Amino acid sequence: MKYELINHTEFDEALLKERSLIETVFEQLNNLSKIEHTRHHSMSDFIVPLLEGVGAYF
Repeated sequence: MKYELINHTEFDEALLKERSLIETVFEQLNNLSKIEHTRHHSMSDFIVPLLEGVGAYF
């Protein structure tokens, strides 16, 4: 298999640098609401269990 170099734009590089911060925020939100870990294939798949967890406290 031949690998090609990918040319990243400045925007792509900025997002890659911020990825760990974004993942940390998502992890903290999941820990605070005590949601089980699931694989999220889209943003809505992440938000629905989060809202269910928040709703359980009200």
